[in-house]
Amino acid sequence: MKSPCLPASARPSWLSLVVEFVLERLRDWNEMKKQFSLTVNLGDRSYPVIIGKNNLAGLGEYLRQLKLGTDVFLITSHTVGKLYADKLVERLREAGISQIKASRIPDGEEAKNLANWERLLGEIADFDNGLNKRLLIVNLGGGVVGDLGGFVAASYRRGIPYVQVPTTLLANVDSGVGGKVGVNFRQGKNLVGAFYQPSLVYVDLNLLRTLPPEEIRAGLAEVIKYGMIADEGLFHFLERNYAHILAYDLEAAEYI
Repeated sequence: MKSPCLPASARPSWLSLVVEFVLERLRDWNEMKKQFSLTVNLGDRSYPVIIGKNNLAGLGEYLRQLKLGTDVFLITSHTVGKLYADKLVERLREAGISQIKASRIPDGEEAKNLANWERLLGEIADFDNGLNKRLLIVNLGGGVVGDLGGFVAASYRRGIPYVQVPTTLLANVDSGVGGKVGVNFRQGKNLVGAFYQPSLVYVDLNLLRTLPPEEIRAGLAEVIKYGMIADEGLFHFLERNYAHILAYDLEAAEYI
């Protein structure tokens, strides 16, 4: 018996699939052109912060240009991984990065511990396979992923490059920048760690749209603190625009 099939008129042609692929890449390119960059000036430890909207697809090209590494170890959380990891891996491969290993950690602050640090070190050592590869860690997630993944980068082979791709507002304005990496210990938070700067911070503000409201409020509270301490202009901006930020207005989020 013949297997059922769609009539030719209902099947997508190879040409329509090619057109769809090209249009999607053009949309990505147009968004990438709108991004801008800042520099964290730390002498020979300086690094760029790229900020854009819907620009996650361009990360692979940046990594290729900066020549940070040829073998990527991607660290993310279960929730963020379900949303973005597969797409990111696909785009990294399109940029010519073929050796990629992805690992996920549980969601929540409880995952920032020595057990997960040790597990990730074991996985990256297996990925390295004694070949002394040009490794690069990419941390895709919030503060827990960035802190833990950064500490793995600081620890393995006495330090390998890593990239922060923050997915929460709090990580964008705080933990994703500055090189504070580490894990919690039984006596308290962040007792084991290091100061180890990333090679790149890559921000896609569109990722904020999937955050629950309480995560937006947590990040906004940190920015309000910055304004009160050091930046009167920022504080007045927040007074006028806090409702827009809470409503996921990416233009307002881009400003802060």
